[in-house]
Amino acid sequence: LSVGMTMLAGRDVTSEELLVEADAAMYAAKARGKNRYEVFDPSMRSASELRSQLRTELGDAIARGEFRLYFQPVIDLATGEWSGVEALARWPHPQHGLLKPCEFLKVAEDSGLIEAIDWRMFELSCSLLSRHGVRDTFMTFNVSALHLRHPDFDARLIRMVEAIGLPPSRLVAEVTEGALLDNPEIVRATLERVLEVGIGAALD
Repeated sequence: LSVGMTMLAGRDVTSEELLVEADAAMYAAKARGKNRYEVFDPSMRSASELRSQLRTELGDAIARGEFRLYFQPVIDLATGEWSGVEALARWPHPQHGLLKPCEFLKVAEDSGLIEAIDWRMFELSCSLLSRHGVRDTFMTFNVSALHLRHPDFDARLIRMVEAIGLPPSRLVAEVTEGALLDNPEIVRATLERVLEVGIGAALD
């Protein structure tokens, strides 16, 4: 549980402004480790304003296909050579430059748009790996807790991989501890079905 607070303290502010400040403090609490509270201070305002702007722009950015895919190499520490890649989404924002996932994914989750972004990135990354990747190169991709709540996530993923023609064994789904704890039984069943077809799983 993350709590954001702000103080009225005789200030001439509207209820809407107080809610914006408390919301900014809540995001700060989540960013600093969750399960804590934060009291609003003016330094949080710019981050809150940026989130509000991104929230209003996300839908159009998805429609215009603004999100880009970056591959980060996975290095084998024993040999020093790269043996795989991690697929990561980036948003080249026209005003704020290249935004990393940590700068827009939480906003996308809260807006209900994270899944649309993810599926676009899943399809694009699998297609690129199928066409250009070395035959034994594997790719990891991040799976949010929201996806794992859908009972048909694994079936949809498998259909996509089969349509692209990419061997499932070249994929590794990365999940966070939070995703595992979100709904353990459903997540476990989903991951077991994914593993059955050869897609790997890893803890992010």
